[in-house]
This record gives sequence, C-alpha cells and structure tokens, in this order.
Amino acid sequence: MQWDGSIRSQRRIAGCRVVRKDKSGSFILGEVNLRHTSIGGHERMLVTARNINERKKADQRRAAMARISEAARSTQDLSDFYQLIHAIIRTLLPAKNFYIALYDSARDILSYPYFSDEYDLPPAPHRLDKGLTAYV
Repeated sequence: MQWDGSIRSQRRIAGCRVVRKDKSGSFILGEVNLRHTSIGGHERMLVTARNINERKKADQRRAAMARISEAARSTQDLSDFYQLIHAIIRTLLPAKNFYIALYDSARDILSYPYFSDEYDLPPAPHRLDKGLTAYV
C-alpha cells in the first residue's frame, strides 16, 4: 500500500483513561483512544495512547490559582484567606505543616501571620538568620 498522506475520516469509537505504574513505582495517568479511520483509501483502526500526567497536573495548578484568586477577591478577613490558601495548597501536595512568612525590609524582621504545624508553635518575629525561610 502506498500512503497518499491523507486521512479521509476519523470517527472515535472508544476512549478511556488508564492508570499504571512505571518502573520506578510512580503512577502514570494515560489516555487511550480507538478511532475508525480511512487512510489512503483503506479502512483502519487507529489506536493512540499518551501520558497525560503533566497536563493533569497543569490543570490542577491552574484550578488552584483560580481558587486562590477568587478567595483573594471574595474573602474579607486575612486570617480566613490564609486558611483558604493552605486548604488549596493541600489539594496539590502534602502540606500538613504550612506557614506564610512576611519580610519587613525596613525593620529587617521576618514574621509569620499564618502558621500551622503539628508540633511547633509559631515563632516570634525575628531578624533574618541563616535558615531556609530567610534564604528564600
């Protein structure tokens, strides 16, 4: 058969999402589609499979950003806003312990208006030190 490069028609017959583990044990979300196709005048079944992990993660990040934006617009109390941010971040990654730190450059002070930790109490405002938060 010599292919003339044309796909005359495509009709989707079936599609599904699949989850499987790769060699490292990580889960892969995939999308598989089966289409009836006419290629170069010959009837064929075309199967496509693709990894949609990155697309799914990007969709989740976009949705989280939209929820944070909406919370910023609609929330009157800053404390409630910080709690909402924490809840939204928890939908993206494990964030049992979470804090928001603010740096006052005029006073060279780091403060923690929101701090949620299983074990520790929020630190008092302090000058920058050599910790990770100060580095960031």
